[in-house]
Amino acid sequence: MATGLSLALDLCKKTREMGSAVSVENGTSLLINRQQYMPLSKKLLQTQEILETVEHKLSDEATTSSDSHNVNGFSLGLDLCKKTREICSPTSVENGASLLINRQQCMLLSKKLLETQKILERMEHKLSAEGITSSKSQNLHRVAHELVHVLKTAHETVLKDCVCDNKWFESALRQGGDSKEAFGEILYDLQWYTFLMCIVFFKLPFPDRWTLPNWHLQPADCDRKLIEADDNILLTAARQDQEELKVLLSDLKGNHACDGKRCTGKDISMQCLATQLLNKLEFQDKFQALPAMKKMKYHEQLHEVDNNKLSQWPLVVLVPMQDLHKGILLGEGSYGRVHETSWLGEPYAMKAPRYGCMKGFKQEIAAVAGLHHPHIMCLLFCAEEEMKCLYVMERMDMSLAQMLEDRKLSQMSLIRQVDLMLQIAEGMNYLHSMDLVHRDLKPGNILVKCDKPGTESSILAPEPFWIAKICDFGNTKAKMESAVYNQQTVNIGTNMFMAPEVYALEPGEKEPEIFHPKKTDVYSFGLLCLAVLIGKPTPFPYTELMNPTVKAFEDRVQNGKRPALPPNSPVDLSTLIQKCWDGNPVERPDFHDICTTLRYIKGLQLLTGMIISQLHTVHIKNSIQYYW
Repeated sequence: MATGLSLALDLCKKTREMGSAVSVENGTSLLINRQQYMPLSKKLLQTQEILETVEHKLSDEATTSSDSHNVNGFSLGLDLCKKTREICSPTSVENGASLLINRQQCMLLSKKLLETQKILERMEHKLSAEGITSSKSQNLHRVAHELVHVLKTAHETVLKDCVCDNKWFESALRQGGDSKEAFGEILYDLQWYTFLMCIVFFKLPFPDRWTLPNWHLQPADCDRKLIEADDNILLTAARQDQEELKVLLSDLKGNHACDGKRCTGKDISMQCLATQLLNKLEFQDKFQALPAMKKMKYHEQLHEVDNNKLSQWPLVVLVPMQDLHKGILLGEGSYGRVHETSWLGEPYAMKAPRYGCMKGFKQEIAAVAGLHHPHIMCLLFCAEEEMKCLYVMERMDMSLAQMLEDRKLSQMSLIRQVDLMLQIAEGMNYLHSMDLVHRDLKPGNILVKCDKPGTESSILAPEPFWIAKICDFGNTKAKMESAVYNQQTVNIGTNMFMAPEVYALEPGEKEPEIFHPKKTDVYSFGLLCLAVLIGKPTPFPYTELMNPTVKAFEDRVQNGKRPALPPNSPVDLSTLIQKCWDGNPVERPDFHDICTTLRYIKGLQLLTGMIISQLHTVHIKNSIQYYW
């Protein structure tokens, strides 16, 4: 409508100018029908004035409507804060179920929700009393969209993973007894998006704490660090919750005689599963206390022995094989195939090894067992019977490669694309913090799920959120292990994302002493980001991949060639991608810096609706641009 009015106004003005007695259009003056054009010009002026009045009124109403949306957004955010705080109370009972596990972390979450609630109430009151400009309304709308999603996630997490009454054990098993990373992400996102809301609304972050003039978002504000006191409280709360869980597991175990691994087949009971999970938690405590070298030795031993029964692995919980029925084929990885399944009425995905891939499959189990992070496909439990084994994980919608092939990312806004990159980077940062290297990071090894907004929040959700998780850890090794690259890894799908220093290794050759395994993941991540940015599964043109041979392609990459970046891509994002695929591994940033930069880019998008072309960060510098 506004576009139509603007066009009509423009035509009125242009025609009036041409109708003027003194007008000269394209070098020609008005010579005939001059007198008839004069009254036409007057009528056009009247029409123009009416159209300008209508346009002004529509603009005012649009601002009021936008204000109303923001008020509704505050109401929705406040409602979620209050509901989640109520069920986080130790004495709360939700639908007949009480808060049994993660109680201490829920209490910390309740405290952060109260802080967010008070700030939202202050904003809502100020907005109702004073109104808001159209530009500020749009910025607030974008940030509120993100904050409401975090509040929705917090609400669902508490309901699913904490308020579970007689299903508390299934919930504890699904979490692996460790939900610290999940709560940590929610707590930080609450802190950060509330911080951004304050910058938009008050021009200050948390106005009761800071009084700095002319506040602007800085990279240091995006380092994913909780306020120190909250970080310490979270660590303590997670430990207390784990001790409380051990008591619950001991009570459930009762006088069950086995050590958690001797029961097989139909004899595996809830008491046996409780024993296994209890053993896993106790082993994790001892493992975390080990020196780094002994942890590495443990991973090496798991990789060396492929005939070990899973029942001998302390980080693995076994369920009866017959309880897991094979459903439709969902996908395939390096060492196995993934099918749909269910357990105790809940949908999951189960992965079984390909023929002849048992060793690699068990290496994958060894790598992922004990990992717990919102952006890692965590192993929930396993099943084993004679020569067969499988493991169960969360059910996702599709791989990022499928998403790219379906051109779904071409319809996605830049802010959602950056959010996907950030989630993957967060998962990789966690993996590297555990001294593990993925070695095969590509779109096919990222799983995604569409987190569709509820109808009540549709005014704040112009497009759905996507959750990304890293999977397929068959090539994952501990950082200090020397990897051997075999023929299986040498294929065009993997080579396209492989770092040039890896190309130099012959199949079967070990990594040299001076090698930077973590930086090979960073290189792959840079190309993965480009694939997300252009919306295609292959960042390189296919003609270049096969022209004339794969070896020729590898040689060009080793000589510094990289795919062209989109001409309209934001400068700061392009710079980050170029640094990730730098030919010198030492020059590539680590994933902590990558996460900080991506979060800063996302923050600028939310606050301004555009990306500032120059970053204020010192760890990402301009680099040489490589084009085909």
